[in-house]
Amino acid sequence: CTFPRCWRARQPFASAASLHSHMQSHLASDSFSLRPLSQAFATYMRERNRWICGTCRVFVPIRGKAECKSCRSSMDSRSAVLLDQYVALSDPDSPVLSPSSHPADQVVNLPDPTLVATTNIRVVKYIPKIARGLWSRVVAQECHNAASPSGGEHAWNRLALVTKCCLRAGKRGGKKRGKRRGNMVRRRLERWLLGDYSALWDEALATASNYARAARAAADIREANARRAIAKAEDGRFRLAVQALLSQGSVDTSPAALTARKSKHPSAPAPSLPSDPPPTPAQFSSELVRRQLFSFPKGSAASRASSLSAQHLKDALVGPPPQVIDRCLQGLTAVVNVLSAGGAPSSIASFVAGASLTALGKKDGGVRPIAVGEVLRRLTAKCFYTLAKPFAGSELAPLQLGVGVPGGAEAVIHSLASVIEAHGQDPSLVMLKLDFRNAFNLVDRAT
Repeated sequence: CTFPRCWRARQPFASAASLHSHMQSHLASDSFSLRPLSQAFATYMRERNRWICGTCRVFVPIRGKAECKSCRSSMDSRSAVLLDQYVALSDPDSPVLSPSSHPADQVVNLPDPTLVATTNIRVVKYIPKIARGLWSRVVAQECHNAASPSGGEHAWNRLALVTKCCLRAGKRGGKKRGKRRGNMVRRRLERWLLGDYSALWDEALATASNYARAARAAADIREANARRAIAKAEDGRFRLAVQALLSQGSVDTSPAALTARKSKHPSAPAPSLPSDPPPTPAQFSSELVRRQLFSFPKGSAASRASSLSAQHLKDALVGPPPQVIDRCLQGLTAVVNVLSAGGAPSSIASFVAGASLTALGKKDGGVRPIAVGEVLRRLTAKCFYTLAKPFAGSELAPLQLGVGVPGGAEAVIHSLASVIEAHGQDPSLVMLKLDFRNAFNLVDRAT
């Protein structure tokens, strides 16, 4: 046996089949690691033209185009270097590859972040089970690279690019097409791990659709509402399914509609930063980040800038081997801590801290703006909320009952009901209810 420290290293085997069966038991072991990779094992693989499936951990012979019979993962045997790279990627315990690990990374120019953010590419809502192992490794690699001091803007741009390149959706269909979609996602993730970014983006760009939308007829709106309601019901979000049926649809992109949309978001000077030294950055634990990630409701929307959703990150932490999940969670936690400390490059602030805007129509003909922020920024905000929640209620009371007060809204409703029941017939009492129009967008940020 060519595995290091194996008790059968000096004992012969009766046949090649028995040797392969014994080596397969090494691959299936929880303690299996290819780092450091023994020279004898590497020579054995090259001589017999074999590679290792990163998900199933089985030997697969390379004859032209190799394919794992268990998970249908495929890889072209183009060179021995490619084999070495895939062996490194097959080990869940090995360090993720840095940008310099792929020679192509040094010459590949990523697309402009503005182009990526404004290009509409439809992606899958859920990661196919067959691709979750590789997806978890991709998320771990990109998060660790973005959070490292040497990552820089290039690593953050890759993190924003990976979803649209690897998770783009094909045509809708039945079970066979769904299985084919899983295999396609796997192949894209394999190519991403090998540094084929430019080709993946070019393929995704060819499937992009235009954001511009003309005004819909009433029948088209009803049909679109029915599709959205079915999708929400399939996710178990029945309240939103009912709301979708009553929706007035989104507003078109005519000049009048754009003017009405801009009036909802008036420009204002940026608030001045305090002169006091910044406080010590908060550091969140992996368990807190995981708990807050899974607190996102099912079907939470994704920003159009990166198309990365909370469900995508959840799927990266459900299904793969425990070592892969731990590595992915560590990378995600590192990114959250970098964002909480303000350590991300300033050039990506408008994309990470911004939001994609959708204008919905009102019954009176007005516009209701709906903003969807980036999931990484929202996840960081959720972690900050856990720190502020214990003392927010006492600091803001008794002027508000919406933050840090359990059952605050119910208390207001029942209190008013009691007052009306006791003094509803008294003509000398008056109750005043105020509702500020577009309050969130018009509030003075400097205050």
